[in-house]
Amino acid sequence: MSAPKPRYPRKAQIVNAVAAAKACGLDVCGIEVSPSGIIRIIEARAVSEPANDFERFQDRL
Repeated sequence: MSAPKPRYPRKAQIVNAVAAAKACGLDVCGIEVSPSGIIRIIEARAVSEPANDFERFQDRL
């Protein structure tokens, strides 16, 4: 017997995840889905790390 094939999450699963995040008070600005079924909620207040030395230098100006 072979392992189950990885699948993207279904629309209902994504809608439920976004609704749960909003119910927790998160300000949802985006989502990421992966072929393995992972749903990642992106919050509007999320702060991104500087990607390189130039961006770190710009932040200090």
